Amino acid sequence: MQTLILYFKYAWRSIWRGGQRTFFAILCIAVGVGSIVALQSTGYSIQDAVAGDARANSQADVLVISREGSFSSQNLAKIDALKPTIIEDYTTSVNSTGITVYKADGNKSNEFGSNYPSFVVDPAKYPFYGIVELQSPKGKHLKDVLTEPNQIVVNEKMDNSIGAKVGDTIKALSNDNKIQTLTVVGILTTKSLTPATDTGQAGFTGYGYITMDTAKGLFNPETLLAQSVFIKTSNVKNVDVKARDTINALSPSFNAQTSTERNDQLKQASKGISDLLSYVGLLSLLIGSVGVVNTMLVVVGRRSTEIATLKALGMEVGQTVQVFMIESAILGFIGSVVGVILGELLTTVINKVAANFINSELSYQFYLQPVILGLIVGIVTAVVFGLLPAYSASKIPPAQVLRQKTNALPRISIWATLFIIGVMTLVMGLLAGVILDGQLILGLIIAFATLVSCTILVLIFSGILWIVGKIPLPLGLNYKMARRNLSRGRAKSATTMLVMLVGIFAMALVFILASSLKETIQVSLAKSFGYNAQISSTDDAQSNAIKQALDNKKVPGLQKYLLDERAVLQLVSAGGLTTDQLIAEKIKRDQASGNNNNNGSFGSFELANLAGLPQTDLLSLGTVKSGGQAYQNDDQMIISESVSDSYKLKVGDQMVYQDVNGKQYTLTITGIFVNKSFIVIFPIATTLNRIQTMPNHATDFNLTIENGRVDEALKYVQSTFPGVSASDLSFISNIINSIIDNITAFPVLLAFLSLIAGAILIANNVALAVLERRTEMGVMKSIGADSVRVLSIINWETAIVGFLGGLFGLGLAIMAGAIGVAQLGTKDDPGVLSISPLIILGMLVLAVGLALAATIASAWGAAQEKPMVVLRYE
Repeated sequence: MQTLILYFKYAWRSIWRGGQRTFFAILCIAVGVGSIVALQSTGYSIQDAVAGDARANSQADVLVISREGSFSSQNLAKIDALKPTIIEDYTTSVNSTGITVYKADGNKSNEFGSNYPSFVVDPAKYPFYGIVELQSPKGKHLKDVLTEPNQIVVNEKMDNSIGAKVGDTIKALSNDNKIQTLTVVGILTTKSLTPATDTGQAGFTGYGYITMDTAKGLFNPETLLAQSVFIKTSNVKNVDVKARDTINALSPSFNAQTSTERNDQLKQASKGISDLLSYVGLLSLLIGSVGVVNTMLVVVGRRSTEIATLKALGMEVGQTVQVFMIESAILGFIGSVVGVILGELLTTVINKVAANFINSELSYQFYLQPVILGLIVGIVTAVVFGLLPAYSASKIPPAQVLRQKTNALPRISIWATLFIIGVMTLVMGLLAGVILDGQLILGLIIAFATLVSCTILVLIFSGILWIVGKIPLPLGLNYKMARRNLSRGRAKSATTMLVMLVGIFAMALVFILASSLKETIQVSLAKSFGYNAQISSTDDAQSNAIKQALDNKKVPGLQKYLLDERAVLQLVSAGGLTTDQLIAEKIKRDQASGNNNNNGSFGSFELANLAGLPQTDLLSLGTVKSGGQAYQNDDQMIISESVSDSYKLKVGDQMVYQDVNGKQYTLTITGIFVNKSFIVIFPIATTLNRIQTMPNHATDFNLTIENGRVDEALKYVQSTFPGVSASDLSFISNIINSIIDNITAFPVLLAFLSLIAGAILIANNVALAVLERRTEMGVMKSIGADSVRVLSIINWETAIVGFLGGLFGLGLAIMAGAIGVAQLGTKDDPGVLSISPLIILGMLVLAVGLALAATIASAWGAAQEKPMVVLRYE
C-alpha cells in the first residue's frame, strides 16, 4: 500500500509540474467525455420526447388509421358498434384541412404562403390522454374554450405569425375556397400535443384546432372525413390488444395499433438517432485519446533522464509501467470529471438544435447513466492509451541515457508495438460496444475497421507531407523552415491532418447534400412544372371568369398557364377487386416481401385522388409506357407506374368510383404513366370533361409570372375575384428548404464537435512540439530570431496541415456528395450536384483558422521565453 501511495504521489507531482501539456491532455479527454455525455443525454431526451408515455403520445389506447386515407360514415359505424363491450369510447380527427390567414395589412403571415393546418376535433373528448394546454387563457384546455361555432385555438407559432391575441377575429380562407370569420379563443403552449398522425408540417407552419361545426362552414363535405380514430378502452389487461385485433378484422383498410406498439416504433426510430450521437461521441473520444498518447510519449521522452536515474536506483520494469499507468489514470479521471461538467453544459445547446431536427421540444434533464458511462470510458481510455508510452518508459536503458544525455525514445519491437495497439483497439471496441447498447461485435468491427482505415490514411498523408517538404515555394524563410520541420515530424502532422479531414468531410458533406437537394428540387419544379403561382377555385362560374381573364392576358406579368381539375372520390373497385380486396392483396404482398408500408396512413388515398388535364399537358410531365396510350375519351384514364406496381393494376382494368351523391363512374385504364419528375406527380389522371361532371371538384390554374411581378399578379387576382385562393408557389420551396435547414443544422453541429476536438488535438500537438523543440527555439532566438519569427514558423506548419486536411476532406465530401446525389431524381430528371464556392472557401478558412487559433493559444507563451533561460536548463 505504501508503495502504491508513493507511485501516486510521484505521478501527481509529474502531472502538476506538466503545466500546459497537462492542461491540453486533460482537455483532450474532457472534450471526448463531454461529447459522449452530451450526445447520450440528448439521445435520452429525444427518446423521452418521441416515445415517452405511450398513451399520451398516441392520445389513445388504440390508434386507428385508414389505408384508404379516410374513414367513411359506414366505417365509423363499424367502430361505433364495438361500444361498450370492446371499446369504451372513440373520437376522430380530420387532419387534411387547411386555412389561409393573412395579416391585418393583407401581407403573408408566414414564409410558407400563409397556409396553416387546421385540425378538426371534438374538444369534449380529444385527447383521451396527454395535454393540450393553453398559455392563454392560462391553464385552460380545448374543451374550456372551443364551445361555439366559428372559434379557433392556435398554437404559439401561428399566433406569432398572424399577430393575434385571444378575442381577436381573423378572416380564414379554406382550401375549398370558402371564407369564414373566426374568433381566436386560445393560444397553445409550446408543450401541447399535435394529433398523433400529424405528418410534421404543423411544426413548421403553425396550426390551429377547430370543431366540426366550424369546419362545416369552411370545407366541402368530402373534405371532412376523419383520417384518424382515437380509441379508449378500459384498464383491463390486454383489452387494448383485443380491441386492436377486433378492429383490424372489420376491414383490411383499417390499420389499428396499440399505444405500446406505436411507442415501440417511435423508440426504434429514435434509437437510430441515438446511435448516430454515440458514433460522434466515440469519434471525439478517439481524437482525445490520440492526444493522451502523444502527450505521454513526449512526457516519457522529456523525462528519460529522470526515468533512467530511477531505474539505476533500483526501479524495476513493472514498477515503471505502474507509475506511468497511474499517471494516465489520474489524467483520465480529471479529464473525465471536467468532461462530465462540460457535457452537461453542452447538452442544453445540443438539445435546442436537436429539437428542430425532430420537431419536438427537448427540455434539459439530468441522466445518471451517461455520466457514469463517461467517467468509466474516459478513465479506461486514458489508461489503455497510456499503455504504449508506459511500456516505452520501461524500456529506457539507464546506462545509455545517463551516458549520452539523450531524450530519444527507446526502440520497441514491432511485435510488442502491434500487440499493444491490438489490446488498445480491443478495449476501445468493447467500450464502443457498451456505448452502443451492448453491441460488442459491432463495436469491435468499428474499432478494428477504424484502426485499419486510419493507418492507411496516416501513411498516405505522411507521404504527402514528405512530398510537400520537397517542394520549394517562394514564400520566404519562415515557410522553408516550416516545410523542413513538417517533413521531419510527419507522423504527428499526418495524424492532425486525419483529424481535420474527418471534421471538414462531415460538415462539407452535409452542406453539399443539403444544397444539392434544394437545387435538385428547384430544377425539378422548374423543368416539369414551370409555374410560380397558383389560383384555386371551387365555383365553376368563377373558374370560367378566371380563365377568361387569363386568356385575355389581364393578369399582370402572365406568360403562360395550365388548367387542371381535381376531385376526391371513393374507390368502389379496381381490376375486378373491391377496395377491401385490393388493399388486402397489397398487404399480403408487402408482408411477404418484408415491406410493412401502410399506404394512406398519414395522407389521402392515392387511388381516390383524380386529376383532370389536357393530354398534351399530361405528356409534358412524363411518358406512357409501351403497350398503352394516354386517355382518348372521358371514359378512360391513366395511372402512374408506382400505382400500377403497388396494386398490380394493368392496361384494360376498370376502376369504379363513387361520389358523395352515390353516383358511380367507370373508367378504363389505357396507359401506365412514367413521371419525368419526382416532385410533380399525378398518380391518376383523366380528361377535364370527366372531372368537371363530378360534384365538389376544384379548379387549379398554374401560372408562370414574370420574375418580380408575382405579388402584383396575386393582388390583382384577389381583388378581382374575391374568395379565390391565390398562392405564390415559392412556398413549396420555402417549406422544403425550411425542413432541410432544420434537419441539416443538427448533423452540422455534430460535425463541428469533431472539429473542435480536432482543434484541441492540434493545440496539444503544437504544445508538445514546442516542448520538444525548446532547445532549437532557444538557439534561434539567441542568434537573432524574435518571438514573431518563431511563432510564424509554427503557424506556417499548422496552417499547411490544416489546409491539406481541409482540402482532402472537401475532396472526399464532393465525391461522396456526387454518389449521394446520383441516387436522387429520375433518368429524365436527375439529381443536381450543387457545390457553392462559398462552402469550399468557408471550409478551407475554417480548417486553417481553427489550426492557427489552436497554435497561437498553445505556442504563444513558449515563443516569448528568453533564450538564456531555455539554453541554461535544457
